[in-house]
Amino acid sequence: MAVRKIILSIIWLGFTAYTIWLAPLDQPDTLPLVGKLLTFQYGQLNAIIPTIFWLMGVWPMIYGCLMFADGRMQNLRAWPYFIGANFTGVICLLPYLILRKPNQEFDGQKDKWLDFFDRRSTGIFLLLATISLLLYAVIAGNWQDYIYQFKTVYFVHLISLDFCLMCLYFR
Repeated sequence: MAVRKIILSIIWLGFTAYTIWLAPLDQPDTLPLVGKLLTFQYGQLNAIIPTIFWLMGVWPMIYGCLMFADGRMQNLRAWPYFIGANFTGVICLLPYLILRKPNQEFDGQKDKWLDFFDRRSTGIFLLLATISLLLYAVIAGNWQDYIYQFKTVYFVHLISLDFCLMCLYFR
């Protein structure tokens, strides 16, 4: 267990340092790109970029389905990490996963939020959203352009790495 926490801590420290010092988001192209993503101006974007951006909203929901039931039995609350993960991805998610204690039991009653995250329909919705987004990227995306943007646009680079780290840890 300690080895897993050490590895996660190294990943968290490395990605956080990389984000701050080697690929900072205070670039001139970041705000216009985020603005297009948030205002659904996808006609001007490669389909892969909004797909990754919105999948970075789906991943915290998937983790939320696991965190909130487990979070009831932890010394730390899952909500701050869940909310932070919606804005910063693994930078806020990994500290929760590092600090939590293994727990296989749930004790207590489900409140409305826990009931929502524990529903089968929530899982089905998240699965369908993920498949739809991936299909959109595969069908409408330009992979050569995405690779170019991955190499040249820090925001695209970071959300792509963040997405990979979210997928990598989920097992």
